[in-house]
Order: sequence, then structure tokens, then C-alpha cells
Amino acid sequence: MRRTFAALVAAALLAIPAARPAQATAVALDTWYTFSFDGPATPFASGASVTLGTNPDALAAPDPAWTFLLSAPGELFVLDLFQSTDQFEIFDMAASQGVTSAPTSGAACDSDITCAINDTRYSRGTFSLAAGAHSITGTQLLGSGGAGAFIVRELTSEVPLPGALGLQGAVVALGLGVAWRRRRRNVA
Repeated sequence: MRRTFAALVAAALLAIPAARPAQATAVALDTWYTFSFDGPATPFASGASVTLGTNPDALAAPDPAWTFLLSAPGELFVLDLFQSTDQFEIFDMAASQGVTSAPTSGAACDSDITCAINDTRYSRGTFSLAAGAHSITGTQLLGSGGAGAFIVRELTSEVPLPGALGLQGAVVALGLGVAWRRRRRNVA
């Protein structure tokens, strides 16, 4: 009986097709890519079937997941193109990273990336990434089929906000002034 059961289990396991590993394609840092999507609740697809982004020129994104390795913290910037009607949810290693901004219809930048960046009617999102391996996918939430663009950048140095520079300078000046007054008092 045990042999018959074991043989049945073995036959059943052999009949199940082997699970295919998820496809993943490496993308370059500091490079614009254009991707496509087919409508609400559809995942991102390659950019092979859509007009590529221009100004700056973009490459056709390969099939997702898009993988890369960051040696320092970085960011992923995702932007809708063509018609300003689409919104996306972004995933890294299958964990949601958030949703791009809500679009406002009426913009017509077509494939011009710089035009879409400068027009706040286009949905966009900047997603912070830790140093290490990443695997990016996305889903369209609103709109119709179309195209978008993305870029991944490493943040190689921390640049303080302009207001923070003034505050830091004031703290240093205050500290120097206190030290100078103490020294002057001790000399007298």
C-alpha cells in the first residue's frame, strides 16, 4: 500500500510542470527607459511596442522585472507620458513602494520627457531605494493603455536643503561668538 501511494505521489509530482523562475532583466543606472501598459490593473511591459521617450532620449525598457544593484542609496523616478491620464503603483521585490501622483487630464507632451516633468498634470513619483539589489515592477491603476518612463539614480552625496545651509551657518556663527566672548572674558 505504501509503495502504491508513493508511486502515485511521484507520478503526480512529475506531472506538475516545473515552476519557471521569474524573468528579470538588468537595467543601467542614469538611463531613461520607456515602458508600456495596457490599461487599469495591468502590469508594466517592455517598451518595445511604443514610441520611445525623447528629450532626453530613452531606451525601450526590457520586460520587467527590472533589476539593478545600488552601491549607495538611490531613487527611482517614474513618469507618465503621452496623455496625462495614467497613475501607477510601484513594487520593489514584490513589496509596494507606493503610488505615483494623481494625474490631471489635458496635457499633451507626447513622448517629450522634459515637457512631462515640467507639467504637473502628469503622474509621477520618486521612490527612495536603499543600497543593495532591487527588482522593480509596476501596475497601472488609472487611465488607458499607453507609455511611461523611468530612471534609476544613485545618490552619491547628500546635498543639504538650501534652508538647512543657512541654519547650519547660524549655529556655527553662534558657537563661534559664544567661544569668542568666553575667551575675551577669560583674558580680561
